[in-house]
Order: sequence, then structure tokens, then C-alpha cells
Amino acid sequence: MSRRILIILGQPSTNSLCAALASTYADAARHAGAKVRLLELGEMQFDPILRHGYEHSQPLEADLQGAQLDIIWAQHLVWVYPIWWGGLPALLKGFLDRIFLPGFAFKYRANSALWDRLLAGRTAELLVTMDFPPWYYRWIQRQPGHRQMKQSILEFSGIRPVQVHSFGPVVKSVQCCQARRLDRARAHAGRPCRLALTATLAVLCCGRKDRQATRFRSAKFRAIKEYGRRLLLGGCIDRLNHRPLQSFIEAKNLPPSKRHSSQFSQTAPQPLPTGREC
Repeated sequence: MSRRILIILGQPSTNSLCAALASTYADAARHAGAKVRLLELGEMQFDPILRHGYEHSQPLEADLQGAQLDIIWAQHLVWVYPIWWGGLPALLKGFLDRIFLPGFAFKYRANSALWDRLLAGRTAELLVTMDFPPWYYRWIQRQPGHRQMKQSILEFSGIRPVQVHSFGPVVKSVQCCQARRLDRARAHAGRPCRLALTATLAVLCCGRKDRQATRFRSAKFRAIKEYGRRLLLGGCIDRLNHRPLQSFIEAKNLPPSKRHSSQFSQTAPQPLPTGREC
């Protein structure tokens, strides 16, 4: 079954490296047998300002309604945009503000701080251009635009995994560099199937091994909690003489599958050896 891929071009200009990356990715994906749709935000007619927040409903324009249907149709989303002033272009941010609404992208639960991720089951890729080296954006500026798009928007809505591909520096780059970047985009177009497999495996990993890992983490947390309680009951101890936390956990000598809370709760607290009293 062919993959359904939606490409969103967040660069207003159609005569740009972002537009070339989007076109190259689309052609390569179609050649690989995928069904591809392309949204060019610069050609769409909509108000990019969410004027009343979530307090009052703002009717969606026809182009935005069609964009929501395209996102629902897609299995893999490819976002192509530049980094401007360290973050997303205003047009792309306004597009996200208008369509990633409660009831479409997420839904808050009643009497809870948690939420439902309504766009789960989809994967995404980010093809991002910038005017400085990607290493500088990552290690010096801490990549705020990547983290906003990946974590705060897409993963918040249930879209995962999200792969980020940075292209830069674009400014003053020669023609051979542009050709190599288009080759990278063409190569990435063959990877959505692997992203889908990763997402499927993540869902199916709720088997026995996952349950054993959960029991191990819970037992380790209980051991740490017990260690802290014994420290409090034992008074102020000498940091050079008390047993390290890892030694305390290993002293239990219990396999992960047999660490139950009853084994800790039934044991009377014993103070650790102290070097001096406070």
C-alpha cells in the first residue's frame, strides 16, 4: 500500500531553496510510489492571526478547512521552511495557530492537566534551511525553532517520530552546495516507510519486555525512596562513610521481576552507619 505524504511549504516565496527542496522531495516520493499532496502557504488565502485565542471561535477559511482534511488524510507530514530570527516564519506560525486547534490537534481532559493527542499515528520530517551552520544553531543557539516545532507542536499533538534535517548555511552558498542539498532531500524522500515502521514498533512495544522494564523502574524508585527514608531516620551522617545509593540498591539482591513493594514495606527501617551525630 502506497504511503500518503503531505508536504507543507512554509516559505512564502516559491522561488527559493525551500520551494526547490519541497518540489524535489515530492518528485522523489512519487517516483517511489507514494501519494503526494503539496500545500504552498504563500498561495493560500487565510488570516494568519488567531484573534481571540481559544475564547471565541474564529471561522476557518476554505483553504484552512482543506488543509485540515489533507492532514487527516496524510500518514506522513513533511514541513519545509526557513529559520528566520531563530524561529518559524510568521506565515507558518500563523497557519499552525489557526488549524492546530482544540478538537482537531489535541483535546484537554476534564478535571486534568493531561490531554489527548488527536493526530497520533502520523510521522513527520522537517526540512529546514538557515543562514548559519547547523552546528552553530544547535550548540550555540540551542535550536529553539526545532524544539518548538518538534516537541511543542507536533509531538504535543501526537505526531511522532519527527526527524529534523537542517540545510545551511544558505547565504552566499555556491551552486554545487545547492545541488547537494537537493540530493539530500531526494534521499530523504525514501525514508517515510522506515519512520512508519518505527512508529508501529513503538506502539507494539507494550508487551512482556515493556512490562518487565516498568516493574524494574518501579522497584528502583521504591528502593531510592526507601534509601531516602533511612537517611532521614538515621540522622545526619558522614558523607565519606555512608553507603552509596547504588550499593544500597544492589544490596537488596533482588531480580527485577521480584521487586515488589511489600518486600520494602514489611522491613523495619534500619538506620545506616553514621560517622558522627549532628
